[in-house]
Amino acid sequence: MGSNSSHTFAIKFGVRQGSVLSPFLFAIYLDDILTTRSLTPRSFIVLYADDILLIAPSINELQRLFQNCEKELEWLDMRINVKKSCCLRIGPRFNATCTSIITSDGHDLPWSVKCVTWAYILLQDEL
Repeated sequence: MGSNSSHTFAIKFGVRQGSVLSPFLFAIYLDDILTTRSLTPRSFIVLYADDILLIAPSINELQRLFQNCEKELEWLDMRINVKKSCCLRIGPRFNATCTSIITSDGHDLPWSVKCVTWAYILLQDEL
């Protein structure tokens, strides 16, 4: 109290994997992605548990959304796991060849061949 302060201590571990608190804290941390980044019409950022889904009407817009997320995560000392990430094109041109979405450190995000599971939902490239 007053001008007194407690002794400092090191935090040696974070929230336990699978904790009900994890998705809540993740959403609080990433709230700035949703509020400070200007989204174009038909672009969306969806947060679920510890996953991020970017929806964009074009490859260029998807690249821009991805870069914005990378910048925000970097500021929070977090990274996107490229090995657990992919792109999926949906619509009449689902099988058209797409340019790569490139991470800030030069990695290409792979394009999914047919479908991907996200947040227990199966997303397929054909409508």
